[in-house]
Parts: sequence; structure tokens; C-alpha cells
Amino acid sequence: MANKISEVYASAFVELAVEDNKVVERKKQAQKLKEYLKGELMVFLRTNAIDKEVKKDLINECFAAFDVSFRNLLCLLADKGRSTYANEILTDFISKCNEHLGIKVAKVTSSRPLRDEEVTRLKKAIGNKYHCDVEIDEVIDKGLISGFKVKIDDYVIDTSMQNKMNNLKKELLKESW
Repeated sequence: MANKISEVYASAFVELAVEDNKVVERKKQAQKLKEYLKGELMVFLRTNAIDKEVKKDLINECFAAFDVSFRNLLCLLADKGRSTYANEILTDFISKCNEHLGIKVAKVTSSRPLRDEEVTRLKKAIGNKYHCDVEIDEVIDKGLISGFKVKIDDYVIDTSMQNKMNNLKKELLKESW
């Protein structure tokens, strides 16, 4: 059910952004808004015991710097009792904006932060393979000894030491039988 709800709101919100010719701008604001909606503020918005008008006043006050369409969306969600879907709607909205803009997002997991030149090389390599612009979503996993994993769409490239050791283990076990 949540996926359907977020899909409907996100699709309508993208259509509005396209009509207003503000897809890039609103995508950036949605990314910021997702960060703001973590923690106590989201707990406040989700709480049914708090009056909807109080929530809407807080939304308009806290998010005055954001495009009015975001404030309207959050107020609408508060009115409909659907604030719990805000994060998922924003995630779907960002994804749909990327589709509209021809951008693919590559999730890169590594044991340390990537250097700028590594990010640039990855973007270029992935962009050449998929013929698109690429954004890197970097995740740090201290459990990786070395190397990295790249996930884009359903495709995974795993150059981590952990993967190499697992592959070696499989080979050794296969040959021992």
C-alpha cells in the first residue's frame, strides 16, 4: 500500500515540476528536505495526537525557505494523515526526477571515502557504459578490507577483497570434492 501511495504523490509532484520547468531545482530541495525530515521532526509530523493545524503551521514556519510546492505537499500529507509516507514520497520523487533528467545513481560501497579523482573516473566509466549522466551515492563500510562495490540498477560490480576471498573459497571447496 505504501508504495502505491508514494508512487501516486511522487508522480503528480514530478508532473508539476516538469510543468513549472523546475525539475533540477526541486530535486535538490527534495534531497535537502529528506535530511531535515529525519529524527524528531518526523516523529512530530507522524504523531496523531497533535492537531493538523499545528503541524501545518510548523511546516510553513520551518520550511519557509523551500519552494511553496514542498510546503503544500507536507501540509496535504498532514491533512490526510499520511505524513509517514513523506520520506518514501521524496525518495520516489528524486528517483523520478533522475529518470526525467536521464541520470543514473550508482551506489558505491567502499572501506574509505573515495578521492575526487576516483569519483570522477567512476562517473565517467559508468556514464560511458550506460550513456547517461551519473550521480554517486557513496556508502562507507568499514567491514570491507579493500576494493569497492558498485550497484547501478540491478547490475553489481564487486571488486572487494571480501568477494575475492569468497570466490577463492568456493573454488577451493569445489576442487576439493
